Amino acid sequence: MNHEIEIIEVGKSGDGLYLQYEIDGTQYDCTGEFYIDKNGVLHHTHIMPDGEEVEVTYQYFN
Repeated sequence: MNHEIEIIEVGKSGDGLYLQYEIDGTQYDCTGEFYIDKNGVLHHTHIMPDGEEVEVTYQYFN
């Protein structure tokens, strides 16, 4: 299923990062350490209520 994903905010939180995002109009907050690939893209896996995994990505740095 295709989901509408919108990044609200990304920032530093203690030793890690926080991520605020919406999926299909519902807001979620997540803090911790995230995978950032060699291209500077932050990756977070969100588990939907039905068990579907949705990848949330954000261009964190260039």
